[in-house]
Order: sequence, then structure tokens, then C-alpha cells
Amino acid sequence: MHELKFLPDEFTQGSVLKGCARLRSLHVGHQVHAYVMKCGFEFNLVVGSSLAHMYMKSESLEEGEKFIKSMPIRNIVAWEKLKMGILRECWINII
Repeated sequence: MHELKFLPDEFTQGSVLKGCARLRSLHVGHQVHAYVMKCGFEFNLVVGSSLAHMYMKSESLEEGEKFIKSMPIRNIVAWEKLKMGILRECWINII
């Protein structure tokens, strides 16, 4: 994409982060997060919610919570991701 001068927008980056979440690939997720920061989309609501989702699905609750709390504007999706991550960790600890 870069060679053809097509730069990913916030929706493309959100989709890539959803893929990282599905694969539970925290390492790749960190790389995408760095790229998102470089592009200036880190606090976009779509990308921010996708980052929160990626951290929660990758079982990185502390990083996800830290990121969500750093967002200047939080939507219900980001809070729900945090809530689901906490509930999932509690459930795993019970079992």
C-alpha cells in the first residue's frame, strides 16, 4: 500500500487492530499501535476502541486499561471493552 502511495485511514487501522485482537497477537498489536501513533490516529474513537479491544483480547488488561484511561474522549465501546476484559480475567481466575 505504501509503495502505491495509499495510506491507511482510521478505518483501515481499526480493521488491522481487530485482526490482531482475533489472533491475540500482542506483539503485532504493539507494532500497529506505534504506527497508529505515528499517523496521529491514536485518540480517534474508532481506532482507540479497536486498540482497547486488541489489548483486552490479547490478555493485556493493564495496558488496555492504561490506554483507555489516557483517551481524551472515551465512548461506550471503549468502556465495554475494559469491562469485558476485567470480567474475563476474573472468570479465568475463578476456574
